[in-house]
Amino acid sequence: MVAQDIKISLDSCLILARRNYPQIKQLDLLVKTGEATVTILNKAWLPQVNVNAQASYQSDVTSFDINIPGFPTPNPPNKDQYKFYADIGQIVYDGGSISLQKKLTRANAKLEISKVETELYKLNDRVLQLYFGILLSQFHQKSLDLLEKDLVEQINKATVAFNAKTIAANTLYLIQAEKLKLDQRRIELNAQKIQLLQTLSIFINRNLEANAELLEPSNPVLSPVIQRPELQLVDQQIYLANLQWKFNRSKSIPKINLFGQFGYSNPALNFLKNEFQLYYLGGIKLNWNFSALYQYRSDYKVSILNKNLAELQRESFLFNTRLNLMQQNQEIQKYVQLLKSDKELIELRIKIKNASKSQYENGIITTSDYLRELNAEEQARTTEYIHKVQFLQAQYLFYYYSGINL
Repeated sequence: MVAQDIKISLDSCLILARRNYPQIKQLDLLVKTGEATVTILNKAWLPQVNVNAQASYQSDVTSFDINIPGFPTPNPPNKDQYKFYADIGQIVYDGGSISLQKKLTRANAKLEISKVETELYKLNDRVLQLYFGILLSQFHQKSLDLLEKDLVEQINKATVAFNAKTIAANTLYLIQAEKLKLDQRRIELNAQKIQLLQTLSIFINRNLEANAELLEPSNPVLSPVIQRPELQLVDQQIYLANLQWKFNRSKSIPKINLFGQFGYSNPALNFLKNEFQLYYLGGIKLNWNFSALYQYRSDYKVSILNKNLAELQRESFLFNTRLNLMQQNQEIQKYVQLLKSDKELIELRIKIKNASKSQYENGIITTSDYLRELNAEEQARTTEYIHKVQFLQAQYLFYYYSGINL
């Protein structure tokens, strides 16, 4: 934990939550792992060298029992033989296999990164729920502040009147009891806010205490364009399925390699000489794996099935996302209408409260009647605050579902 912030915005919370979530460290590791694997694959184009040593003893050797006059009879090679040599190979043509392996490695790394990004994006929803929960508590407290101001004013007036023996004690007690009920609601709200702040503190790795203030976010500009990381994940799955099929196809393409062997052995290439000699041999060879053709059609079918599966996942995701966007849009329109009526209702409640206040001070209505109107005004303000936060939350959830600017 670091030094606390008194005021903090939604954007800051979203950025900090992503930055401090442990899973984000996987992104860097996945990139480095992909780069390291590609570096290894690049070295497949370097000459491959194997150094070997061999000592053997055999029960019999090739010999010549024919005597030709004028020609010496060659001595048979020794039964104990020694060989030190190096095999060298160089790829000339691999049918694109190494290049496709590198593309597969990069594609796999991007696929894993997309999976992590998808999980990180879900973090936004949790932060939004916490942020607007705290914001709701803050707005509710503002409503209680206005009610408290009226109650304190009435308690002071009732206390003066009670001391002057112009009102009964019951009238003062009713207002004081209402003030105590308000204090209890404030305690509950503070406890709820502290609990939410502590949870948010863990996500953003900042110490948010009870006096922390979350800033009210501005109304975002809505757009129906869907840019969720889940779609990038599906694109990557399709791309990977195509690459995998091309790589499998490359296995059936003939490969051409240069090869050579350098050694020091007894006997060497001329096995009739019983002595250590340097030798070498080299050439070019073609390798064609016909058995890979047996799987050609099966690999193609698997590739098509994988792409179809990914496309179905995309369609299902878009279907659900569009459904969520439609529902959120309906919620937004609902709160637009509710907020409009909330303003009219508050104006009416203020007029009713002021009229009741005058009637109460002139002894026309009872204290309970006045307190009822006072609470009704507070309830109207609280309802407006709730609708205002819910309106903002619905807009940001629309953003969350569309995947824009989060």
